[in-house]
Amino acid sequence: MKNSADFKLIYTLLFILLLNPATIRIFSQWQPEVRISNNSQQSWMNQSNAKCIAAAGNLVHILWQDNRDGNWELYYKRSPDNGLSWSDEMRLTNNSSVSELPAICAEGNFVYITWCDSRDGNKEIYFKKSVNGGLNWLNDTRLTFNTSVSTNPAITLVENRLNLVWQDNTEGNYEIYSYYSTNGGLNWSSFIRLTNNASSSEMPNICSYESKVYCVWQDNRDGNFEIYSKRSTNGGVNWTNEQRVTNNTFTQERPSVAAYGANVFLVWQDIRDGNNEVYYNNSINSGIYWETERRLTNDIYFSASPSLTVSGSTLHLVWHDDRNGLIQAEIYYKRSPDNGVSWSGDTRITNAGSVLIQPSVAVSGSYVHVAWQDHRDGSTGEIYYKNNPSANPFGIINISSEIPLSSRLLQNYPNPFNPVTKIRFDIQNRGYVMIKVFDINGKEVSSLAETDLSPGTYETEWNASDFSSGVYFYKMICGDYIVTKKMLLLK
Repeated sequence: MKNSADFKLIYTLLFILLLNPATIRIFSQWQPEVRISNNSQQSWMNQSNAKCIAAAGNLVHILWQDNRDGNWELYYKRSPDNGLSWSDEMRLTNNSSVSELPAICAEGNFVYITWCDSRDGNKEIYFKKSVNGGLNWLNDTRLTFNTSVSTNPAITLVENRLNLVWQDNTEGNYEIYSYYSTNGGLNWSSFIRLTNNASSSEMPNICSYESKVYCVWQDNRDGNFEIYSKRSTNGGVNWTNEQRVTNNTFTQERPSVAAYGANVFLVWQDIRDGNNEVYYNNSINSGIYWETERRLTNDIYFSASPSLTVSGSTLHLVWHDDRNGLIQAEIYYKRSPDNGVSWSGDTRITNAGSVLIQPSVAVSGSYVHVAWQDHRDGSTGEIYYKNNPSANPFGIINISSEIPLSSRLLQNYPNPFNPVTKIRFDIQNRGYVMIKVFDINGKEVSSLAETDLSPGTYETEWNASDFSSGVYFYKMICGDYIVTKKMLLLK
């Protein structure tokens, strides 16, 4: 009976895995984790859920707060090769007060950070940038000027236009405020107050796609914290009325938002089930209306601090979860390949047997990058990182993160070829890229790219081992750019 039961269990597990082979593939592609910080004091990620990791092309940037200097300061590391190697850490702030709650975004060689800083006697929002991929940094810029607390900033970037949000208690309670810059932070708009009520609006999170900007936050005007949203269709100049996205008597908090095209995606932690779980909602019309919310995690313990990013139609979600024991938490991951319609199973990507919290996720090309706060080396906390090099199955290689003058599809090489040829292309603006191969009759025979890409130069290849000699066509679609070229396979 024991052997029979064991056989049935093994058969059941194999059947489940065969139904969902992506679960095997995703788990096996997570690379070994890397320890980013190494000192005897505290190294922390942003506790308010703003992004502390950013990626553009092959460049990966990690930002954190660190109190090795006797007060909290900001530290930074960069990888030029998708996390394979890392620079020495850089101290980005240097004053006798507290620099904390950092957030980061990047595009091409431009890297922007914001944080909360008390050097002026009260907490203010500061900003600084790098124009050469994080090798050097310009001076700190103070963005807020008042005698109250300005804190919990978050920042987003599209084509050198920045949008920044934070919470501010100038009015006696926390409200959400916003700035925008159209020239990479050289100049900033006047502040825009996004909320106006007698309760507390906290922990804003922000994302943008083209000229659309989306801000979400937690708000207790209803007697408990609920998730609210607001959107702008002109780069943050004007904002629509706010919307209440959640509606129950429990606590919804720590939202994370991402957008692609007309799709807006939102996750948060929610305690309606007796313990914190991760919930999800989305809009298919640029945030005008929201669909029905869904519960993404389901265990009897704590699932919290979700961080979300998007690559084309593929969503990537990480969070920390203590289902493995009440005295520890590990980092989990799941993905949706179809704009949130279906989701993979939960994938545990760490196994430290300690407290691993506050994960942050970014995606670039075919890589998913995750950083988190890790206590395996003692109670103080260090920053760790790992990646999955197969966010999409196409094997697209980033050649350069320099922004091209225009999008362009180059002639394949070699040409004629047998059986493998390479195809290089330029992307001027971030967008969803499709490259497909057709035979002489116009029938699609291969797909070489169906993914979201940042500006830069990329290369993919076509292996035609299974195809006969002849003329083939490859076609690239990226926004309004559509072009077809001919290639010749000779065997």
